[in-house]
Amino acid sequence: LDEGCSADDVRESFHKLAKQYHPDSGSDTADSATFVRIEEAYRKVLSHVLEQTNARQNKVEEAEEEEDKFKYKTPQHRHYLSFEGIGFGTPSQREKQYRQFRADRATEQVMEYQKQKLQSQYFVDSLIVKDVRQSKEQKITQAI
Repeated sequence: LDEGCSADDVRESFHKLAKQYHPDSGSDTADSATFVRIEEAYRKVLSHVLEQTNARQNKVEEAEEEEDKFKYKTPQHRHYLSFEGIGFGTPSQREKQYRQFRADRATEQVMEYQKQKLQSQYFVDSLIVKDVRQSKEQKITQAI
């Protein structure tokens, strides 16, 4: 057997040797003392392989548990995070307050947009008027 073999490989090897050395097999190599030694060796090797497999599995599980520690967990107060934290009282009261808040916010955004639109429209005209006034105030002379 090779180092790091699986439990199935150990079993297959044992079955081959058991067929060869078992006292009831009727083969020329049948020997009860050799078979007992093979069986003892099989049990020791199998237990060692299973221990290694379990140790590897435990390491993987520990790594997964450690990884799970750092994963995001949903807060227990999740139901209070809905409605953007607006309102107080029962969920239905908070929903009503949140709807009112959204309507107010939408109204403010519309008003702000209209204000910006008007400013940009009249700001350009006011600059032109100011520029014309400044040009009239300046006097051009040809004096040296």
